[in-house]
Amino acid sequence: MFAYSARIGRRTPISGTEWAFHWTQTTKGFVLSALFIGYLVSLLPSGWLATCIGGKRTTHLLPSRRRIEAGEPFAVDIAGVYKRYHANVDRTFVWGDPEPELVRMNDAAKGALDLLSRHARAGAPVASVSRVLREYYEAVDLWQYHGYCGGYELGIALPPDWCGEFLWSVADEQSREVFGANLVTNYENSFRTEKPAYRYPLLAFSRDTVVYETTSARCLSNIPLGLIVLG
Repeated sequence: MFAYSARIGRRTPISGTEWAFHWTQTTKGFVLSALFIGYLVSLLPSGWLATCIGGKRTTHLLPSRRRIEAGEPFAVDIAGVYKRYHANVDRTFVWGDPEPELVRMNDAAKGALDLLSRHARAGAPVASVSRVLREYYEAVDLWQYHGYCGGYELGIALPPDWCGEFLWSVADEQSREVFGANLVTNYENSFRTEKPAYRYPLLAFSRDTVVYETTSARCLSNIPLGLIVLG
């Protein structure tokens, strides 16, 4: 968790802060080194905590021997790399008969990616697209379950950070950013509820890699967007 927070927290380019603080090249080197060393060192205790204590309420888990039970939703979030270019995809699965609310949540989340494809394009204001998606989530009664909905830039990257500097969130309707031509981000639908009425937490996680072109936003994956039922 600490390592992941360090990664997603690095959204301000180092070149953008150097003039504000009058940093020299040596100072910038120390700052970046501290970030990367902190990232590396924090992996050790966070990995131990996840293994020994567990993470029933988290999304990003380490491998374990706990078996997935019938009716338990789970999400698979993976990234592929080709010549240092990154792509991200995530889908929600369930083994056995799904709860009707689980099906509804995932069908509603799927509709958001269709909406994104129609409204987001090169030059479109991020705030306008966020407003359309937020209104949709509220209309289908999904926003009450939301976690992070939005995206971050993907592309060529150097370890330990495979993200770019562009970050946007549906919750931020005041952004002054626009989608750049051929910008590549992921888009994350993240919804979760742990209401006592359900045996397991209900998830609607669907992520895809998106290219913002002249007329629309294009999702790169051909994997179906809805809930995938196994068994």
